Amino acid sequence: MILSPELEAILYKHQCDCVAYISDEPGYSELSILNKATRQSVNIFYTATQLDQASAEIALFLERGRATA
Repeated sequence: MILSPELEAILYKHQCDCVAYISDEPGYSELSILNKATRQSVNIFYTATQLDQASAEIALFLERGRATA
């Protein structure tokens, strides 16, 4: 899979010791992230017009992980 420049920028911005799974489906995309340090995960579903929202959800997920670590 080739990452869009926008998604690549989001992942670069929110770097962590994580595993990411990206799936493109007709009409939406899914980003699953597993934080290896906290062993917590999140599934984020978004469309091409919701990348800002997906970025905010990633930031919130990582912030919660820092609070519980």
